[in-house]
Amino acid sequence: MQDPLLKKHKKDIDNFLEEQSFDFKNYDDFIEYIQLRGMINSNIKAINRIIFTKANLRKIYQEYNNPIKKFCKEQNLTYRELGNFLGFGEEAISKSARTQKISLQLETALNLFKENIELKEQIKALKILIK
Repeated sequence: MQDPLLKKHKKDIDNFLEEQSFDFKNYDDFIEYIQLRGMINSNIKAINRIIFTKANLRKIYQEYNNPIKKFCKEQNLTYRELGNFLGFGEEAISKSARTQKISLQLETALNLFKENIELKEQIKALKILIK
């Protein structure tokens, strides 16, 4: 069942994404991300919900396209925590997120960390199935 807020704002979201020349193959991923962030998620308390405006949609879209910001939001990590996991300083992570200039080493470390998390989740699911 589709969230009523998504239903209400779907046309606005689609129009915005068309303006951005968005690759609609990633549509479900983007919708999931803005629901995670609380823009169109009825289950999130009103006080924590991001008000649906074009400006807020633009901000979340930029965040969605920034791998460091997106990953930190999805995993509920600070830049310091991410840096500790990856072996980088907080300032290096912060600067890369701000400028969107991500070194090959940081990008590789981030991708390996993502893969590690996904594999751990798969192992956890398999252990549950085996029991």
